[in-house]
Amino acid sequence: MGARPMQWPDGAVTPPGLHEEIGAPHADQTLSDVDAMSVETRVPKHPGVSRREDGSYSMRVTDGRGKRRRVTGRTVSEVKAKAAAVKTDARRGEIRDESAARFDEYAREWIAGYAGRTERGIREETREEYRQALERHAIPFFHRQRLSAITPADVKAFTAHVARGGRGRNTVRLALAPVRAMLADAAEAGDVRQNPARGVRIGNLTSGPKDERVKALTRDDAAELMAQLPEQYRLLVRFLLETGMRISEASAVTWGDVDFAARRVAVERRYREGRTGPPKSAAGRRVVPLSDTLARRLWEARKAADSASDAALVFTGRSGGHLDATSVARWFGMAAKKAGVGWATPHCCRHTCASWLLQRGFSVKQVQVWLGHANAAITLGVYSHLVPEDLPASPFGDDLGTMPTETSRNDTTPAPAEPAVLRVVSS
Repeated sequence: MGARPMQWPDGAVTPPGLHEEIGAPHADQTLSDVDAMSVETRVPKHPGVSRREDGSYSMRVTDGRGKRRRVTGRTVSEVKAKAAAVKTDARRGEIRDESAARFDEYAREWIAGYAGRTERGIREETREEYRQALERHAIPFFHRQRLSAITPADVKAFTAHVARGGRGRNTVRLALAPVRAMLADAAEAGDVRQNPARGVRIGNLTSGPKDERVKALTRDDAAELMAQLPEQYRLLVRFLLETGMRISEASAVTWGDVDFAARRVAVERRYREGRTGPPKSAAGRRVVPLSDTLARRLWEARKAADSASDAALVFTGRSGGHLDATSVARWFGMAAKKAGVGWATPHCCRHTCASWLLQRGFSVKQVQVWLGHANAAITLGVYSHLVPEDLPASPFGDDLGTMPTETSRNDTTPAPAEPAVLRVVSS
């Protein structure tokens, strides 16, 4: 009967340290681990750290269950920091079983059941936007990467990837939002050690200019655009220019929303991604004034409409149903190009409305209510460059009162000043 091999504390038949040196397979390794270690080389002056064939680094460490596990990273420092964290958890008695799930699988399962991170929950439209952002940007980028292996550096690389090609900050922000929420949920569930997207900023990661000011049409631009539009589209574009509505809001306006006597139109819903739902926010539910000219043209359009009931849509697509945003963007873009404003989009009409209101002397607060922004800070943030900077002449004059006249050093008592009187001067 042969001699029984020595059993080490972790159940292996050889000392744990020997595995790192010669690359022998450990009892809890998978075949992929063995294959990965077979092409690893030790890093001089960094005991236990190996360099992998793909340029990354790895190190094995004992966790809180006494099992040997491998930690990986892009740099030696990152690997050592991860190993130190595992050892710290082991000393504290903490055990973390991080998920081995791949990003693409985890993301699709997560978004299917995502209910938001606040008590308000999440609207179905927002969840659909998150799903599309994941499929368009995050899943192709991270693909089969293990969720637990994602680092802040990976998330930064993702934002830089999205920004490539001149995409603006808002696009990057929208692409990052579902990733950040998903990783936050994963951290709370214990599937990852911490949220690697937390604290990642996009301010300096975009390749486009920092000053992304919205563009607005001048009155001459708008006139030329209207001239280039086919007759059947002119009322819609005028409506967008004067009301500042989003195309999704205008698509859902019914004749019952238009108060011809009061010259007002109510924004009660929006149509987006094939669904009719509430406006983008609570502030989006609003009543917008109509000019006499626009009200008259809408009245004429209602009289000529095939369906003029209160429930009928004011603006319809070719089939008589809701407007198709893609189709609107197509014919709008063709007219804009002919008018010499090829950069303009249907949403540009909203910016133009805000610009004209500010030029007419409307306050930021009034423009906020008109456009349906949640607060004036949003309006100011988007349109601050459109707010007139020229200050009027000072309204103050001599009636503020006379100041004491300068006295000689020898004078013991200065001449009394007349009482100051402040008169309110309207500007």
